[in-house]
Amino acid sequence: MYKTDNGTLLAFPSTTKKRLPNSKTISLEDEIYNLRKTLPVAEKPTISTEAIQLREQEAQYRELVEALNVGVYRTTAHNKNFLKANTAMAHIFGYDSIEEFMRTSMSDHYQHPEQRLEVMEMLRRNGCCKNLEVPMNKKDGTKIWVSFNVTVKYENDNNATERKIKWIDGVAEDITERKEAINKLQELNEAYQRFVPHEFLQTLGKKSIQDVQLNDRIQKEMSILFSDIRHFCMFSEAMTPEDNFRFINSYLSHMGPIVRQHNGFIDKFIGDSIMALFGGSADDAVSSAIVMLRTLKDYNEGRKRAGYLPVQIGIGINTGTLMLGTLGEAHRMEGTVVGDAVNTASRLEKLTKHYKRPLLISENTLNALKDPSVYDIRHVGRVIVEGRSQPISVYEVSDL
Repeated sequence: MYKTDNGTLLAFPSTTKKRLPNSKTISLEDEIYNLRKTLPVAEKPTISTEAIQLREQEAQYRELVEALNVGVYRTTAHNKNFLKANTAMAHIFGYDSIEEFMRTSMSDHYQHPEQRLEVMEMLRRNGCCKNLEVPMNKKDGTKIWVSFNVTVKYENDNNATERKIKWIDGVAEDITERKEAINKLQELNEAYQRFVPHEFLQTLGKKSIQDVQLNDRIQKEMSILFSDIRHFCMFSEAMTPEDNFRFINSYLSHMGPIVRQHNGFIDKFIGDSIMALFGGSADDAVSSAIVMLRTLKDYNEGRKRAGYLPVQIGIGINTGTLMLGTLGEAHRMEGTVVGDAVNTASRLEKLTKHYKRPLLISENTLNALKDPSVYDIRHVGRVIVEGRSQPISVYEVSDL
C-alpha cells in the first residue's frame, strides 16, 4: 500500500506474472518497458552552428591576444583594479605570473599618485586617449616609460543624466628603449648644435646635421656682426695659455647669449672675435650690439674689483646678400658665409680702431632699420674699405 498526495490508499500492483486472454503471460517490468516505448523521447539539446562559430572565434581571439607582445588589459571604471590582462601586460611590469599581476592595480605602478587622476580626467573628458606616454614603475621599482591607447566602455542607460563608465580597455607598450634612444639622439643633436647652430641648419633647410652635404648653400640677405677685443695681444702676453682660455671663455660667455636673445646665432668664434648672423631684421643686429656694449661695462666693473684691466671691443655691422653654406672637403667641412657683405662687416669692425668708436654700421644697415630715429646715429664719413673700389658711408651708433 502507499498513500497518494490526496491521502488515498492504493495497493502496489502485483509483480506476479498474469495471463491475459488470448495473450502470453507478461510481467510488470515488460508492461513498464512497453509503456515507455509509447512515450515521446526527449530531444537532446542541440548547439547552433552560429554558437559554435562564436566560441571558436572567441578562442582564436584569446590566442591572438596572448600572442601579442603588447599589453592588453581591462580595468574597473576608475582605471584602478585589473579585470582582465594578457601575459605581455604582466611582463611589461616585471611579473612572471599573470596571477600575481592581477592582484595588483594600475595605481601600484604609477610613479606619481596624481597621474591616475590626471588620466581619469582625460578619459572622462574625451572618452579615450592615444599614444599617452606615462612614466611608471615595474615590480622591482625600475622606472619605465609606457605608451597607452585607452578607450572607455559606457553603461547602456539612456535614462541616465550622465554617462556612467562600465570599464576601461587599453593597450600598453613598453617604450623605455625608444624613449632612451630619442633622449640620446636629442642629447647628441644638442651637442652638435654647440658646433653647428640649429639656426644654420634651418637656414639651409636641413632638419638634421646628418642631412648636410658638402657644397650645400643658399643665398640670403642677412645682417653680419663682427666684434673683436682691442689690444688682445697686450692681454695675452701677460697670461699663460690656460689663463688665456679662461679669459676668452669668460668674456664670450657674457656676449654669446646676447646674440641668441636678439634672434641671431654665432657663426663662429675666431679667437677672441665673434662673427654673428641675423636673418630677421637689421634692428636685431644693432640692438644686440648695443646690449653687448652695455654688458661690457658691467663686466669691466667686475674685472676692476678683481684687479684686472678693463676690456674694450669694437663692433661692425653690415647688411646685404651673402651665400651661406658648407666649405671644405668630404672628410672635413664647416658651415660659413661668404660674400662682399661679410667682408664689409669685417672691415667696419677694423675701422672702429681708426675712428675710436665702439660701434659702426654701414649705410645698408641704416637703410634696413625699421625706424632709425629710435637710435642715436651719427654719420662719421665716407671711406673706401679694403676690397672695395667705391667708398661707403659709415655711421656711429651710440650705446647710451
